[in-house]
Amino acid sequence: LVQVSLPVGEWRRERRLRLVQERMQALKHSHEAVTAFQLLAALGVAPRKLADVLMNLLGSKATAVMTNVIGPRWPVYLCGRRVGTVMFWVPQSARMGVGVSILSYAGQVTVGVSTDQGLVPDPEAIVAGFETEFKALRSWAGKGTRSRPHRPAGARSARSSRRPSSSPRVARADRTSIPARAR
Repeated sequence: LVQVSLPVGEWRRERRLRLVQERMQALKHSHEAVTAFQLLAALGVAPRKLADVLMNLLGSKATAVMTNVIGPRWPVYLCGRRVGTVMFWVPQSARMGVGVSILSYAGQVTVGVSTDQGLVPDPEAIVAGFETEFKALRSWAGKGTRSRPHRPAGARSARSSRRPSSSPRVARADRTSIPARAR
């Protein structure tokens, strides 16, 4: 659990990617991740009321929680049947309003967005923006050339289009509904 400042004001895709990489590398080489892990471990054995107060304090310092999990590169089988899709929801504590889960599995990327409807009435816009950026970054990386500045396209329903196998699968849930997998 670490906090990273995202370069949301940078319109150049390759610069945004480079800034995120630099900031994450700096975090990985700092003591912040170890300290946060130790703090969370201590909260796990602290009295419930104290843990709740401290988690609410920590949660008030962030806008969203996001995690990425690298899953198996090849399909796995359970009881002799191929597991088609794997998904998880990032734990959200301290009344965090937005959670983003990214999971790779068998050549696919699945994105899950969980939101508080009062804060984010259209979570599909987040998923659509991720899909747009993912496709653009793949295209940019494949060409090996610089891209022109990009402004995110308007929101559209994550369920409205079919995706080729190289595109991310998307899923969405709000805190009052059952998670739905986009087709």
